[in-house]
Amino acid sequence: MRKSILILTSLLVLFALLSCEQDEPTRVNANDLPEIIGISADPPQLGKGQSTTLFVQATDINKDELQYQWSSEKGVYLQGMDRKFAVWQAPQNLGRYECKVAVSDGKETAIGTINIDVIDVPLLRVSTNELDLSYNLTSVVFTIRNDGLIDLDWQITSGKDWIAVSQNSGSLKFKDTSEVVVTANRENLIVGDYTGLIAIRSNGGAKDIAAYMEVAISSEMAHIPAGEFIMGSENGNEDEIPVHNVVLEDYWIDKYEVTNAQYATFLNEAKAKGEITSGLDYVKKNGKFLMYQVPINRDRRNVGCPIYYVDQKYVVERHEANTPARFITWYGALAYAQFYDKRLPTEAEWEKAARGSNANAYPWGESAPTKWDCNYNENLGYLAIVGNYSPLGESPYGCADMAGNVWEWCNSLYKEYPYNKDDGREDISQDGYRVLRGGSWDGPVMNIRSALRSYNETEFQHPSFGFRCAK
Repeated sequence: MRKSILILTSLLVLFALLSCEQDEPTRVNANDLPEIIGISADPPQLGKGQSTTLFVQATDINKDELQYQWSSEKGVYLQGMDRKFAVWQAPQNLGRYECKVAVSDGKETAIGTINIDVIDVPLLRVSTNELDLSYNLTSVVFTIRNDGLIDLDWQITSGKDWIAVSQNSGSLKFKDTSEVVVTANRENLIVGDYTGLIAIRSNGGAKDIAAYMEVAISSEMAHIPAGEFIMGSENGNEDEIPVHNVVLEDYWIDKYEVTNAQYATFLNEAKAKGEITSGLDYVKKNGKFLMYQVPINRDRRNVGCPIYYVDQKYVVERHEANTPARFITWYGALAYAQFYDKRLPTEAEWEKAARGSNANAYPWGESAPTKWDCNYNENLGYLAIVGNYSPLGESPYGCADMAGNVWEWCNSLYKEYPYNKDDGREDISQDGYRVLRGGSWDGPVMNIRSALRSYNETEFQHPSFGFRCAK
């Protein structure tokens, strides 16, 4: 009997348990609220109109992708309103402001808040983001100002040996300013472009100023010995014949084409002496056009004239200090040469310097040109820095870029061969076409033979007309 009762009791307990399991609700697609772990602001306190970076850290137990949305009644979000990071700019009034962030997993949304105090603080203001110590500047000035009501303590460091500052630290009261002189030291630096940062740190903020400088190539001349050379070519155009021997005394000629940095220096020095006049897009001397200031932008490079007249001074566009001067007329080339007690090379002098005494077809010899020898046929798409093809493209006397880059003005009038220096063609007072030699960056290969002759009017301008000097 007792055994029967125990069996019946067990059956009743089992039935009760099964009934409870059937009554318990089943959880389907359960979702948990995202959890906001923390919100921070850097800096947590700031001055009027300053900005701070807000960051929210959140997780979701269901591993759903989270979405973010920042908001506030005051101030402005500069970026990142829908990201973990947001940049909030304070209003122009002191006080405590609340910033909110909504974190959603697509079903549930958690709200977090952070309070930002806008207080009186020192405010660093710097007059520039960038300093341009161009090809001929030794120093530039920028200004530090405190726009906050509390004293601003600042320090400056420069990361480059060629950058020096007049003062490394200071303190400024409200609305006070301090001028800092930045000096460039080009000694022992090779020709080229240099960049660096000037770091300003203070209790009112930080600022990095980019500094840029070009080291310009110096004028260098090659000596051409006296003697005889062969002028002209039987394989060229009709004006290159007859081939004939010409005897020249020794002379000097520029190793490189005159650069924009050198020509801008000449313009500034000549203007200081009252020898030239500046127009909107030209330079004149004694009524003659010397240069046309016509920029031509192509593929983010200026293949036209990169010399500008700014604040009563001629300056050169960045990265163009060491490219050849262009848009120069024959009068412009002559004026430069005479200003430095030089002259333009005669056509015969130019050809001998380019091809040597053995009548080479090209400055480097008889082999056909390649992109390693010179700048022609738009191989680069713009003008090259002078000397870019040295030594492979140099002439027997060490002259660079006598093929391609820019056409070069010669002193000579364009006359028939044989060449005769005493027939009036070297008289600079005579009117007529003047000779151009060497070809250009955008011209075909046929134009860069050393014997090829071209010519144009003395005041004609072109984006590939330049020159070099002789003496």
